[in-house]
Amino acid sequence: MLSKIKKIRSVISAIIIIWGIFTFSAFIMEESLQQITFANFTALDAENWNMLKSNIELMKKINKHLEILNKFILWIQPVAMFAYSDYVVATNNYIQTMQDTVIANAPQLYHNEKIKIKFFYKQIQKNKETYQLRNGRLIMTVDNEPATPVIEAICQIRHVGGLRYELIPIN
Repeated sequence: MLSKIKKIRSVISAIIIIWGIFTFSAFIMEESLQQITFANFTALDAENWNMLKSNIELMKKINKHLEILNKFILWIQPVAMFAYSDYVVATNNYIQTMQDTVIANAPQLYHNEKIKIKFFYKQIQKNKETYQLRNGRLIMTVDNEPATPVIEAICQIRHVGGLRYELIPIN
C-alpha cells in the first residue's frame, strides 16, 4: 500500500514538474512581451518610430513562439493553455495597433514592404472609376466605395512624392 502511494506521488510530481517547465517558458515569453510593451510607451512618447518598428518585429517573433508552444505543448496544462491563447490574441491586436501607428506617422519605414494594415480613412474622393481614400499622408485607391470607414488589407507601401505614401492592396 505504501509503495503504491509513493508511486502515485512520483507520477503526480513528474506531471507537476513537466507542467512547470513548459508554463514557466510561456511565462518568460509573456514577461518579454510586457517588457517590450513598456519600452514602446517611451518610444511612442519620443516618436522614435525606428525603435517601435524594431520592437514590433521582436514582438511578432516572441508571440509566434508563444503561440506554437501553446498550441502544441501547453494542452497538457489546460488552464495555462486557455490563458496564453487569449494572451496571444491580445498581443496580436496590440502589435497591429502599434504597426498601424508607425505606418501613420512614418510610412517611409515600410516603403516597399508587404504589410497587413487596418486603414482608417478620413476622406473619400470619387474619381472616374475608383475611390481614393485618404488619412493624413496615406492614400489608398479602391474600385468600390467602402461600406465601413476601415479597410483591412495586405498592402505594399509606395512613396508617391513629397510626404505622400500610397497603400497598394495585394490580392
